[in-house]
Amino acid sequence: RIDITDMKLVTIDGEDSRDFDDAVFAEPTNKGWKLVVAIADVSHYVIEGSDLDNDAIDRGNSVYFPRRVVPMLPEALSNG
Repeated sequence: RIDITDMKLVTIDGEDSRDFDDAVFAEPTNKGWKLVVAIADVSHYVIEGSDLDNDAIDRGNSVYFPRRVVPMLPEALSNG
């Protein structure tokens, strides 16, 4: 785990997304470009083996319908 909270990241989720869980950072270097791809650190909030973890394992992923989403994690975590 690397703390990149001070990095100027840009989210790459869709315009209507409510769960901003991935982002990128890019800067030129002497040899080309440095690219950082960041994803949300769910394990910071979800303890392995907890009821929340087991429920998420059972669901596997969020399910997106045209007018609603069934989140893998509770709303407060997934769209907080």
